[in-house]
Amino acid sequence: MFDEVWNGGYVITPVRDNQNQELAMGIASSLTLGMGGLEIPQKVRLSCYITDTPEDQEYNYRCVDIGIFLTDCSAQLIDPCWFGGPDFGCEIVSPNEPLTERIEFHAKLGTRELLIVDRDPWQLELLRLADGKLQSVGISSLEKAYTLSSQVIPFTFQLTAGEERPAILVGHAESKQSWRV
Repeated sequence: MFDEVWNGGYVITPVRDNQNQELAMGIASSLTLGMGGLEIPQKVRLSCYITDTPEDQEYNYRCVDIGIFLTDCSAQLIDPCWFGGPDFGCEIVSPNEPLTERIEFHAKLGTRELLIVDRDPWQLELLRLADGKLQSVGISSLEKAYTLSSQVIPFTFQLTAGEERPAILVGHAESKQSWRV
């Protein structure tokens, strides 16, 4: 469980169950491998904090499941939080999570793209920042296995059938490598 503070109010976020952790680790590992491993200047982070108040971080911050901060990212690390949004973020939806408010916060911080992994019902949605808002550019579901292509990082995402649960196919657009999460 990760705590968050929303405009001065302490928020206990929904428990990240094993499936949430499995998905986050699998997606983050795929992105790290596809971007050249840990030796590269880009930063792929699991469960990192982002804020809009660098001088008083404890007043307003959220924990993003996965954040990618490219070398020219406008966000600044002011430990323990990033002031500003990641270039690419991924949120894995937990039951009873206030998703709309979370998306609005990402938009306010300038997150350029946000991948939403929803497990009820299963679908992936890619949002892209335009005119200060994160807007949907596509949805991939089991019924419509559309491939979502990021414009920020060289990756694609698609929901596919799996044995025990749907799987996420993470593809590297340039090398054509792919990972099944």
